[in-house]
Amino acid sequence: IQAMAGRLRAEGLSALLLGPTASLRYFTGLDWYPSERLTAAVLGSVDHVRRTPTLAAWFSTEEQGIASHLASSSDVVDALAAGLLGDEAHRPAARWLVRVIVSLLSSPADPDEERDLVERFVVPAVLADLAEMP
Repeated sequence: IQAMAGRLRAEGLSALLLGPTASLRYFTGLDWYPSERLTAAVLGSVDHVRRTPTLAAWFSTEEQGIASHLASSSDVVDALAAGLLGDEAHRPAARWLVRVIVSLLSSPADPDEERDLVERFVVPAVLADLAEMP
C-alpha cells in the first residue's frame, strides 16, 4: 500500500479507485459491489473538485452558468463522460452522470444528504442502464 501511495503522489494523483476485483480485496481487504464503487466514484469526484481551488472556482455562484453549459455541450466533457462507463453505448447515462455531478457541485447539500441521493437515485439508475445493454 505504501508503494502504491508513493506512486500516486509521484503521478500527481490524489486517489485510486479499485474495482470490485481481487486487487481490491488484496490491497484493502474490502469486498465492494459495483454500487459501492459507483457511489465512491461520484462522491470522490465531487470531493476532489471541491478541494481543488482551480476546479472549485468553476462552480462559484458567478460561474455556475458556464459550468452547466460546458457539462451539456463540451466535446471534452462528452468524451470524459463516455470514459466514465467505458462504452459508447452508455453515453446517455454517462452524460446524465456528468450533469448529476455538476448539479452536486453547483448546489451543494449536507454530505450525508448527497450520499443518500447518490445511493438511492443515481446508482440504481446508472446500474439499471448498464444491465440493459448487451
